[in-house]
Amino acid sequence: MNRIRAVLAAAAAGAGALLAAGCSHAAPAISQCAVVTGLGFGSDQNIVSVAHPGDKVQVGSGDTAWYYPCDARNFVTAPSGGDRSDPMSVRTGPGPKNAPGMPVYVWTSVYWTPNQADAAMRAFMPFCLKYGCASSSTQTDASVASLAHSSTAGWNNMLDENMGPAIDQATQAVIGQFGPSLWTDHASWAQLASLIAQNMNAELARETGSSIPFFCGDSSTRSKCAPMTVVVTNVTPADPAVQQEYDQQIAAENALASNQARLRAAQELYGPYAQYFLGLMDTSQQCRSCTFYVGPPNTIPAAAK
Repeated sequence: MNRIRAVLAAAAAGAGALLAAGCSHAAPAISQCAVVTGLGFGSDQNIVSVAHPGDKVQVGSGDTAWYYPCDARNFVTAPSGGDRSDPMSVRTGPGPKNAPGMPVYVWTSVYWTPNQADAAMRAFMPFCLKYGCASSSTQTDASVASLAHSSTAGWNNMLDENMGPAIDQATQAVIGQFGPSLWTDHASWAQLASLIAQNMNAELARETGSSIPFFCGDSSTRSKCAPMTVVVTNVTPADPAVQQEYDQQIAAENALASNQARLRAAQELYGPYAQYFLGLMDTSQQCRSCTFYVGPPNTIPAAAK
């Protein structure tokens, strides 16, 4: 009996040692979340567990830990240097006297973070793996700094295919509340941004096909998915000719204001002869190599006549 007990104890110890040898841990960086999935012989491929930034969970034999960014993120639409440079053209509402709306480009910065609710993380992982947006290794250095937008290609592809169209549709849904002068009415941009933000989760649900929001505002917690923050950085006419005409008008107005200020200053110096002396100065600037004689005709040297 004692021999049987000893053999059983040794077998149990050996099995425990074998099991321990086949296990590891998932320890995502403070900027990451992790999702552990079963994979391999003797293991299904379902989600086993999730880990939040800085957490540590066990990874069993044959399981795989997937890591993805889980901190404050942004998505920038800008002519250059952003996450995309090709927003959809949207049309404003009509102007005074039923003037037609103006097609414009709305340039935005959207601030958000992945949803850290456990159910959302579990729902997000299959969607993420569609794009290869997760990595099988945790972040241990600053190597991501050399990647486009400091993110993997799969992560960027996921955002391009979902975040960009959602922003465009959320913008299109509310842009009709503003008239054609929106692009010069900077005071209205904050209101436009707030309305876009209110529509973001609904539009992202259409893009991702998930009733559980995958992305939340950057002030969210594990139990609260706050609205995203949207900043409208610029609104420009879709027709470059409109912008060019406006720039020319502004340049003409600036030149007029500058000339009026110059005349007022000259009047302080030259009184009623201000325009005469300004004309002399402008003429001399037109021909710097010329010699000018100022005074009554009888004072001009004969050689200069």
